[in-house]
Amino acid sequence: MMLIDKFGRRRPLIFGNLGNMVTFIIATILLAKYPPGTSHNTGAQWGFIIMTWLYNFSFSATCGPLSWIIPAEVFDTRTRSKGVSIATMTSFAFNTMIGQVTPIAMTNVGYRYYYLFIISNFTNAVFFWLLLPETARKPLEEMNYLFSNTPWIVVGQGRKERVRQAYETRDLEAKVEAYEQKRGSTAVPVAVHEERL
Repeated sequence: MMLIDKFGRRRPLIFGNLGNMVTFIIATILLAKYPPGTSHNTGAQWGFIIMTWLYNFSFSATCGPLSWIIPAEVFDTRTRSKGVSIATMTSFAFNTMIGQVTPIAMTNVGYRYYYLFIISNFTNAVFFWLLLPETARKPLEEMNYLFSNTPWIVVGQGRKERVRQAYETRDLEAKVEAYEQKRGSTAVPVAVHEERL
């Protein structure tokens, strides 16, 4: 969380989901090859425990906290409270469903239940790679502009263009100064305007 503004949102979400997917793949292989209750391979048991720890680390460092940051950033000021409320409700509803379904699924289909999580993590990574523009270091007031003017597929944007846009959107003072120069305003009207506030 401390480095989230340095690394951005897209990369941690992409690599976090891919890391989660890898841990699920390895855990699925271990469960399929060494089923619990019938196999006494302690190496496989420890391997599964280590994969669980690695998954928890990967999720807690990337997808877990970002799943709360992204909804708070993508909505404009007018719809933010409702959007975050719906995102929170959806998250809790699906977490409850997973908690209720997992024991039944593990009893009935066993390790095959993990295929759902492998596919979900992979499709999440592809979704974030293709469609999520970088929101790091951008003020909340500019999110509406960002999502209105970014192409649907963000992968095609060149790095130089993304860097240029990041600096342009970050530098609000430069925008105000350019606007004032364009209008031909001087320091005197600005001072009068400040006194009215």
